[in-house]
Amino acid sequence: MIITVSLFFTSCNTVSNAHNKLHIKTDKTAAWWVGDINKGVMMPFNGDSTKELNLVGNPDGNQIQPLLLSNLCDVVWCENAPKITFGDGELTIDIQGKVEHNKIGNTLKEAYEFASKR
Repeated sequence: MIITVSLFFTSCNTVSNAHNKLHIKTDKTAAWWVGDINKGVMMPFNGDSTKELNLVGNPDGNQIQPLLLSNLCDVVWCENAPKITFGDGELTIDIQGKVEHNKIGNTLKEAYEFASKR
């Protein structure tokens, strides 16, 4: 008599669900573009802007990207869709997961090229 025992293993990658907030001081010389295509006519935002965008839950269909760019060479990439707030000379990114902020090069073009290679 032969008894066969099958074992099933599940491979699982754990993604950090840590809650993070990134605060970036900004002023009226900074122009920010946020990855919500449907809000493009309102952009760019700056230090004088007062705006809250909640990209969590993909509210605009497939027309969002977790990416922010500024004319001052800021590149912000979010692991998941963030809540983004402009107000009081500050940009706040509230996210469940990782967020990265980099200053790249001297032009918006260089920042864009860096972001496009992610």
